[in-house]
Amino acid sequence: MRFALVANRHAWWTGVTAALLLHSTAVFSGDLAKEREKQYKKALTPEAVGRFEARVKQMKTGQVLGEKALGLKFVELEDKGKVAYLCVGDAWIPAMSGGISGGLTQLGQYCGRDSVNVWGEHFFGYVWGNMTLVPKYRVLTRASLISSEEYARREKEMSVGKLEGESETLLFADPVFVECQPISVNDPGQVEDATARKIEAGDLAKYPEPLCTDAFFEEARTVLEALTPGTRMWELPARLDGVLISTDYGQSYSLQMKGFLNTRAMGPWATTHANGKYEVWTFGTMSGGNESPQRSVVFRNGSLVEVKPFAPREELTGELH
Repeated sequence: MRFALVANRHAWWTGVTAALLLHSTAVFSGDLAKEREKQYKKALTPEAVGRFEARVKQMKTGQVLGEKALGLKFVELEDKGKVAYLCVGDAWIPAMSGGISGGLTQLGQYCGRDSVNVWGEHFFGYVWGNMTLVPKYRVLTRASLISSEEYARREKEMSVGKLEGESETLLFADPVFVECQPISVNDPGQVEDATARKIEAGDLAKYPEPLCTDAFFEEARTVLEALTPGTRMWELPARLDGVLISTDYGQSYSLQMKGFLNTRAMGPWATTHANGKYEVWTFGTMSGGNESPQRSVVFRNGSLVEVKPFAPREELTGELH
């Protein structure tokens, strides 16, 4: 089951209005897209990572994530009657952190659940060479599941939100800070003589195939077979020379690594059950645009469950419970 993190209609506008009253940064631009990109470009720098590190050192497990806890602010962009809202903060990566909805509720991107809680995640890092996204930290959050009655009573509060799925909606309140985890990723900013080159957004579709040759898949298979249950999801890209490509400063990204079939047909998919959120990454080979899936890597609540021979989504979904 796929879930989308949203604020209810009343809370959304109430939250945006309240945030803008406190942080109003109205920008009048000739191009909203360029202005949005400019805002994120300023936020995703190594210097911003340092400011985030100083902030997160002061945070404690169980701390309520109030409006200023993570240093996020809400910006209004206006051009010729058109208005757009965005959430920005030092080193905060929007596409990996739930976007403006994740910022408003402070939950971040939904990443797990059990019978009484949901978990979220915020990622913090920087952009190198205008195209490589380098996440350095993952902030894990937790919120309590609440009843529809409590949700209705508190729906105008910014700390209340919903996760809308295909057959179920999860209602939650009061996100708290759980922990900050360093991310082990390939960091081109730390490599001597590293160089960057410009690519177009449309070229991202071409990237999986060169990394999904027979030889690269064999390298990936060796790594996958050595993984142990409980391995965190974001440990895997570093072991397979993974890179996160972003052409819009963290508003979207594409994860590429050896043997990873991150394509429209095989790309990561997720389903949710009472005991957790399952995410499945598919590995295999690719030639002439045709995928040959070989392995399904199954995670629950962000940790490895198992690596198994590839199974189609329809078949594997019935096995996850």
